[in-house]
Amino acid sequence: MVLGNKIIRGEGLQPNVFLGNIADVVTSQGLMAADLRKYPSGANLVPDDLQNYTVNGNDVSFYIDFDYTIISTAWASAPNMTYFRDEGGYLKKIGTTTNAAFGLKANLTELKIDSVLSIVTLQEFNTTLLTSGVVNLPNCTNIRELRFNANTTYNIPVCTTLGLTVGDDRAIWNSNANTVVNANTFLATNNGGNPDGDLQRVVTNGGTVNYV
Repeated sequence: MVLGNKIIRGEGLQPNVFLGNIADVVTSQGLMAADLRKYPSGANLVPDDLQNYTVNGNDVSFYIDFDYTIISTAWASAPNMTYFRDEGGYLKKIGTTTNAAFGLKANLTELKIDSVLSIVTLQEFNTTLLTSGVVNLPNCTNIRELRFNANTTYNIPVCTTLGLTVGDDRAIWNSNANTVVNANTFLATNNGGNPDGDLQRVVTNGGTVNYV
């Protein structure tokens, strides 16, 4: 569509990234683009890279058609975010330094990040309200730290780096008898023939670790 001399990119394309209750913090298309980078190059985005950018109340959606990273501290200042869904499968990395991209999210109830390959930051998704009770990371090979309710099931079948070391880094921050981790068999012996220390913590706290 052409409006005056300005081409509106993406009109008619269905959004494939959805963020709940964040428009009051990320107040423009340009600010949202600044929170993302192209993967794996790390190149900056321009606002028009986020096509069919839509604000509905306090929710945001847009269409993206290339692999991307969410930078560290991106939405750490949006504690009331209620959901993040990457439906297009282009999200590949969360974090660019040790600072949390999502951080404290007391109201986060829905999360879809199935395509992510690496989570390199601390204190990600610090929430107790995830409705499904399942964190599904089928493609993620590297996880620095996740903070969810202890009553959570983690599917991390290809993860071979859990935490900063092979010891107990508390990469799975909360665990109890209701915690289930479905982990790669590599993590059963990567700690000098013993399980990764983060998984040993889960078992010590009464949780279940299945190697798949």
